[in-house]
Amino acid sequence: MDKDLRCTNSSRGAALIVAIFALMILTALAVAFASIARTDVILAGNHRTRVQGMSAAQSGVQYCRALLVSDDAGVDSTNEDWALVQDQPIALDVPGFTVNAAVTDESARLDVNTATREMLLRLPGMTEQAADSILDWRDADEEPRAEGAESDYYLSLPSPYQASNAPFETIDELRLVRGVDRQMFEGDGTDALPGLRSLVTVRSGERNTDRQGRRRLDITSATAAQLTQRLAGVMSGQEITAIANARQRRGLTSLASTFDIAGVSWRSMAHALDLICVDTRTFVEGTVNLNTASETVLEAIGLPAEAAQAIIERRTEQPLQTKGDLADIAGVTRDVMRSVADRIATKSSIFRVSAWAQADDRPLVSSVFTLLDRGSSPSTPARILLWREEFGRQPQPASSEGQQSGSTISGS
Repeated sequence: MDKDLRCTNSSRGAALIVAIFALMILTALAVAFASIARTDVILAGNHRTRVQGMSAAQSGVQYCRALLVSDDAGVDSTNEDWALVQDQPIALDVPGFTVNAAVTDESARLDVNTATREMLLRLPGMTEQAADSILDWRDADEEPRAEGAESDYYLSLPSPYQASNAPFETIDELRLVRGVDRQMFEGDGTDALPGLRSLVTVRSGERNTDRQGRRRLDITSATAAQLTQRLAGVMSGQEITAIANARQRRGLTSLASTFDIAGVSWRSMAHALDLICVDTRTFVEGTVNLNTASETVLEAIGLPAEAAQAIIERRTEQPLQTKGDLADIAGVTRDVMRSVADRIATKSSIFRVSAWAQADDRPLVSSVFTLLDRGSSPSTPARILLWREEFGRQPQPASSEGQQSGSTISGS
């Protein structure tokens, strides 16, 4: 009987152990399933936030796009609605998200795809090695300049890659170039070294039209009658005749070369710059807007410090209406005007729009960065040149103008 009792107790003990193990396995499975379910819920929520956040951020882009398209493109300055968004990002009222957006003028920056070596070297912190390497990176050949680098250098690095041998597609691409270190690119937070990120662009320019939207007159092919009709308001008859004669004797290959025409006042030629061109391009790349560029960028294209400071002071009251207004600025001479004639503008076409949406219920940010070609008139649709989206757990993205929010504007 005792033996039977011991067997029974042993069986019960074994059954209990099995039951405990089974319970532990079931508990572990339940926890695992619960964790998987929770993860699925979180992933589904994040996906929903991403989709909704991108739509919210895109509403910021569309708001800025509408500001640009409705703006009078005759002159662009820091006194216009889009420029106010540049100084203080707007805040859109979108349920469930905090949405901010900002606009910057790409023609307020130096275009690294068209800048000369001299212009690059005028940028704060720039070195000869970095300047030559930037030029080598964007040219089509594999012949390095004195201080530059081509693919043979980059292929010798621990993580090898080839030189692009093509125009820069993004500003960040500069970090691949020999000599462009983090401090040169990001700056140190001071006016003395603001960083290339805030000073350069890969796309800037203006449409080859005057303030009335008319195609500028190509003086290399225009008839005498066309020259007289277009230039009579800014030049004398003798000066117009001098232009007609000069193009027969030698080719006019740039706006700078027009300042060498004998018999034409340099001031008259300066006031004609908005009316004429020397080629058939519809878009002029690499121009810098005198009304929006910083003093550093104005000096980079070749303007003396005195002139750059005078421009900044003048445009706070009244923006320069034409390129010819530069001739009235202190420190601007014939030689100065000649050196910057092909680089200056008082209007812009390419703008950078940044928008970011912070979810209210979770630390997730959806951001959109785009380059827009505004178009030549309100009836011309703005064209997207670059579109980049980002999503993740990061602080609210900082624009080059800061993170502060502006007045709330109702949006969809």
